Amino acid sequence: MNAEGKIRPSVAHEFSVPDVGGGVQGPAAADFAASDLAEKAAVVRGSEIKGVCPSPISVIAVYGDTSAVSAALAAVEADLPEVLFHG
Repeated sequence: MNAEGKIRPSVAHEFSVPDVGGGVQGPAAADFAASDLAEKAAVVRGSEIKGVCPSPISVIAVYGDTSAVSAALAAVEADLPEVLFHG
C-alpha cells in the first residue's frame, strides 16, 4: 500500500481485491513454509501480519477468492496441520 492507504497500481493489476482471508499461525519458519505451500496450491497471496504478539509465534494471512483460500488452507492443513489457525 502507498501512503494514502491505497493498493499500489502494480499490485492491484496483478491481484484483485480479495474476497476472504484465512489465518495461519505458528513458529515463523513453519508459517513461511505454509505461506509458500498455500501460494503454490491455489491463486492466493500470503502476507505476514506484524505486531500480533511479541513472541516467536507469527501469523500469516492467506487471501484471495473464497474457493482459492479454502483450497490453499486445505493443502496447508494436509501437509502442516500444526500451523493452521482454527480460531
